[in-house]
Amino acid sequence: MWHMVARTVRGRLLFSSWVAGREVWNVVVRVVPAPEALCVMPDHLHVVAATDARRALAQALAGLARSRNAREGRRGALVRPLAHAHPIADAQKLRRTLRYVHLNPNRARLVSDPLDWPFSTHRDALGLTWNRVGPRRRVGFHEYVSCDPSVAVSGTELPGGALRTKDPMDVLVAVSSVLRLPMDRLGRDPLARSVVWEACGVLCPTTMVELASRLGIGERTLRRRRHVPAELLALVQRVLGDPRFGPVDGHSLLGVKGWGRYRAAWEEHRP
Repeated sequence: MWHMVARTVRGRLLFSSWVAGREVWNVVVRVVPAPEALCVMPDHLHVVAATDARRALAQALAGLARSRNAREGRRGALVRPLAHAHPIADAQKLRRTLRYVHLNPNRARLVSDPLDWPFSTHRDALGLTWNRVGPRRRVGFHEYVSCDPSVAVSGTELPGGALRTKDPMDVLVAVSSVLRLPMDRLGRDPLARSVVWEACGVLCPTTMVELASRLGIGERTLRRRRHVPAELLALVQRVLGDPRFGPVDGHSLLGVKGWGRYRAAWEEHRP
């Protein structure tokens, strides 16, 4: 196994909204499709994989930089050269490395629980995402990670699920979270809008008119639905209402508690 780290150049961020974070996540997953662990942070990312993927990762991030530069009217690199990859020699060191990677957002004081961070494979390891990235971990993995002092010495609970909700928006947020799909794309994605409709039928009965309005689509589009696996509906219900599973949206995170240093670096070097 290899532990690779990519860090941004001074004054650049990999993302400052969850939608932009999803863009980085997708770029990395395309070139390292089955990582042991992955965590995308605002100014760096960690990848643990079975092969040394630095070259492919560097090329993918260079492509992302070109795209970002064209949109933002900037020039130059986004990340520093990926000079080192750390070999992981034994199972115990791998276990500690996985824990370290998944705790990055907590130790940076960006979140209070590793489940809060959508662009880490911690949720995937626990079976709490639909299109899982990386392997599923054994029972007890969340306790092992979350009992760190940066979270809670006794660890934190897994989501317990909800039987009902009064607000259809809670369902939209849960679907966005488990699919890692931006809120404004739920209505345009056949599977996502089908999940929303089916989940609302069970958890928050609402009219087709209201739900179509919430999704920003017409009723005719909402009627075009796909089969929804029962496992996916159960997953939506499991995370429903859990504040750690928020929406993937495009709002800036630079004003959120813990993001001050990233905002300062961005403002100092913005074009």
